[in-house]
Amino acid sequence: MRQSILAIATTCLIAPSTFAATDHAETPMMAAPVKPVTSEDRRIEAEAGERSESSDAIIARFRQAYPASQPLSAAIFWNRKFNGQVSDWMSSRRTVVSSAGSINGKIPEGAVTLQGEGTAAAQVEYRSAHANSGQAPAFEIQAGFIRQLQQAGARPMDRNALMRLTDNALEDGTFSRLSPDNSRLEMHALAKHTDLMIQLEGSGVSGYRITVIDIKSGEIRTMVSASGLPPESEHPGRWVTSSNGFEKQREPITLEDVGQELALQTLQALAP
Repeated sequence: MRQSILAIATTCLIAPSTFAATDHAETPMMAAPVKPVTSEDRRIEAEAGERSESSDAIIARFRQAYPASQPLSAAIFWNRKFNGQVSDWMSSRRTVVSSAGSINGKIPEGAVTLQGEGTAAAQVEYRSAHANSGQAPAFEIQAGFIRQLQQAGARPMDRNALMRLTDNALEDGTFSRLSPDNSRLEMHALAKHTDLMIQLEGSGVSGYRITVIDIKSGEIRTMVSASGLPPESEHPGRWVTSSNGFEKQREPITLEDVGQELALQTLQALAP
């Protein structure tokens, strides 16, 4: 009887640990808590920039691909469409004038009937307006873009100046002065004086789109979509005092900085 009581007591002592090991699977460890993404995190991410390569590395690679002995010349279209319209003159209707007649006559040997018929046609045309797709970017953006291209060794060209120079060179009579065609003149000027055509469209609200076309072959060399915000590593900011102690604030980004960043991303896409 004493042995039975001792066996029951021993069973009661070891049962909890035995049952705990076999009753259910081990509870997996909980993952570390994840910090929720705030609007401030989104803002910092958006302002971080889209370029990981340094500006010095981009310029060095571009200069190696296009040395000073063979600089790239590029005409820049600021929010201006480069479409497939080959002529300024357009036609919406056509006027046709026709006439017919007959002539009768006699000669000594006999009667001869002479008949004649003529047709004339005239086409009414009008000159289309070359309207831009939108307002050109701010002067500071243009200045930053051009200055960065020049620092890399490229030669930015002005479209209007090229057209005026080309038109002046054609004053020898080979170009029709009665009704000059600006579309054909533009293409003639670009093909003669430039290697590339850079088309920059957009604004800071919706971002910028850049298309680079080889003007000799028509090849699309590259297309870039960018916000124009430089990486934080090149605009590190400064430490300022606040109610929470010292806080790091990023230096304000100017419109000229945006222009330079757009040019750098264009150069990065062009350099192999």
